[in-house]
Amino acid sequence: MPRGYEPSPCPTCGRMIGKRQMGRHRLKHDDPLALTIPDAEQTAQIIHLYKTMGMAEVARRTHWSVNAVRNTLVAAGVERRPQHVALHPRRGDVEAELKTAELYGKGFSMTEVARLMDVNPSTVYYRLHRVGARIRPQHIVKAGR
Repeated sequence: MPRGYEPSPCPTCGRMIGKRQMGRHRLKHDDPLALTIPDAEQTAQIIHLYKTMGMAEVARRTHWSVNAVRNTLVAAGVERRPQHVALHPRRGDVEAELKTAELYGKGFSMTEVARLMDVNPSTVYYRLHRVGARIRPQHIVKAGR
């Protein structure tokens, strides 16, 4: 074990805790549920994020475990998606291709359409190509001119 990381007893409960975990462990003595149950604001954030992304990504962004996110969703009565359901349309989805072409036709750039559709700009290019949309020329601005 690296020097200085040997476990030491917690002054409150006497449990042997490593130096790195001591700060988080002491918080449990102040409010034991603070580190295990998201509060109302965090619950609302978890629910909002879950509408557009998977459970693992919500856990990563909110710094909660996947189990805590799952338990929060269940406690809030949020209907969970089956694991195999994709959040984004797959390649060849005609509806998505037409919506992409519609946005691009209204004057949005490929990058803006990508942001609005929550896809990569290369996916926008692919969809526009599939529906036969005319691609506008890029305006390249070189630095120093």
